[in-house]
Amino acid sequence: MINNLFLRESNEFMTEQPPVPQLPEPTARLIDGQLRCSHYDDIYFSAQDGLAESRHVFLAGTELADHLSRSEHLVIAETGFGSGLNLCAVMALMSQMKSTCQIDYISIEGNPLPQELATHALSGFDDITPYADELIRNWPRRWPGVHHLSLMDGQVRVQLHYAQAEDILPQLDFKADIWFLDGFSPARNQDFWSSEILLNIGRLSKSGARLASFTVAAHVRASLSEAGFVCERRPGFGHKRHMLTARLDSVSPKPNQNTQSPARVAIIGGGIAGCAVGHHLSQLGIEHVIVTAAPGLADGASGNKAGLVSPHLSAGDSPAAQLAISAFADTIDVLDRAEAVISGGCFALDVPEATAARHQKMASQGYPESLLHYQDKDSLSELAGMSLPSGGMAIPEARVIDPVRFCSWLASDSEVKTDFAVADINSDNGIYCLQSCTGERLEADHLIICAGYALPQLLQQLGCPQAQFQITSGQISHLPASERTQQTLPALNYGGYMLAVQDGIVLGASYNLDARDGVSEQGHLHNLGLVPATLQTLITSPPERWSGRTSFRLATRYRMPICGQLRDNIHILGALGSRGLTHSYFLARHIAMCLARRPDFLPRRWRDAMRTERLFGVNF
Repeated sequence: MINNLFLRESNEFMTEQPPVPQLPEPTARLIDGQLRCSHYDDIYFSAQDGLAESRHVFLAGTELADHLSRSEHLVIAETGFGSGLNLCAVMALMSQMKSTCQIDYISIEGNPLPQELATHALSGFDDITPYADELIRNWPRRWPGVHHLSLMDGQVRVQLHYAQAEDILPQLDFKADIWFLDGFSPARNQDFWSSEILLNIGRLSKSGARLASFTVAAHVRASLSEAGFVCERRPGFGHKRHMLTARLDSVSPKPNQNTQSPARVAIIGGGIAGCAVGHHLSQLGIEHVIVTAAPGLADGASGNKAGLVSPHLSAGDSPAAQLAISAFADTIDVLDRAEAVISGGCFALDVPEATAARHQKMASQGYPESLLHYQDKDSLSELAGMSLPSGGMAIPEARVIDPVRFCSWLASDSEVKTDFAVADINSDNGIYCLQSCTGERLEADHLIICAGYALPQLLQQLGCPQAQFQITSGQISHLPASERTQQTLPALNYGGYMLAVQDGIVLGASYNLDARDGVSEQGHLHNLGLVPATLQTLITSPPERWSGRTSFRLATRYRMPICGQLRDNIHILGALGSRGLTHSYFLARHIAMCLARRPDFLPRRWRDAMRTERLFGVNF
């Protein structure tokens, strides 16, 4: 079942990729105190009273107050996030009504506002000040992809897609109760109001969904009617004579669609993936238990003294590159709350030599400068505060973290069973029974396998077809403390990595295809050999004085994680390779949202690249 030969990436991921999608340069301007889009020569909201307009058109137009009074959960979707004014109006209404309704708020924005302009735009509305302040505190970085915000103590969960509506809407799969159509005027922004977009809005709506918009343009009404909406013109706000409301006629539900959340989930694996799944299930109120064969959490690859959270980007557009940005943004947002950060920032050097050409190509892709930017040797050395042997990429938002502390924080609200090595898995009437090597038994109606390199063995126990994996081992080296390195050493990546921790330096990491166990002097020498010659002067202790740690990595030939449903009531999050610290929190959120029957946020292209069927080549 396991093949430890070097598995090259599939042709699908080795082909030349188009450039990374760009977010356009900000076109919002303050003109005479009014926020205006210079590209479309249109205002973001009414100069008379933007908040009153939002309440009249979108909240009253969709009868939101009535929905809040009789619903436990609503999905509100929006085209055109802008300053977030509609979202703030929704939160203010919820607070006024003392509503306990849970909201998933899904919004799309093709040209995100900088935080300072959003702050100014919302500052004139005293009624929403507490909600605007909370939104601004959580304002996403201006990076393409999906961003997550948890507002009002988690009662409002926001999925904010920074992408063009025509690109992202066909890739999403959710069902909205309410739609706010809030783009710029159709006369000025025709692409945004295309029939393709409006038909997708119909596809993404529940039966009976309500919709509102400030525009009553004939082609908008015609396309919405084609999508199944019954449209009605109502009096508009201010100088606008009309606004549009619409209701989706009944649509046929999918057959045998399970709308029930699991009663109890067993998460197999106590590393960062399993702990992250447990965290998100806790946030969604789903009972669960994390089981691990080890005597404690973070015993495997998540148990290293330090780890680097950094985006694994590529020179070209691909699911992997798109996923990396969103996963990185999601993870660094939570790390400060977990108090797991050792230091910030990282420098990826043009070492080895082949890396330089890759970095130069990546620099031409148009990644946001706040995500990464290329610097020559002198500039990079100045940023690092030390002499570096080459130029390279500055990654200012990277984090050196304590993975054990992060795992502990993630699992703080989870039930955990240690020393539970799964020897057998049986199922009966929808209940899975896990039996440990010592005979202990545990039951759950849903399994999530986050077992790292033990995944192939568990798949075998479940009777799955043979799958091909690559298992490698990696040794890191712990160097004793040095006053000089503690004070001056930034996080460096150069094919290996050098990280400063409180009691010394961590060097990583060996890459052994034979997946051998144990810490060896050969592994230490390998890690030392990766260090650029000019930086080896920082290392004063001989390898025989070093300690270390070896752990295992599991990967597939696609070099993409496996994340999704294996079969009814079994999900997998695994084959994370060397990207577990960066990807686990984000992908665990996806699995938890699926189990809770909440709207998914992953574009279909990403999901297809990580689907479990790719392990076996067939559906089963």
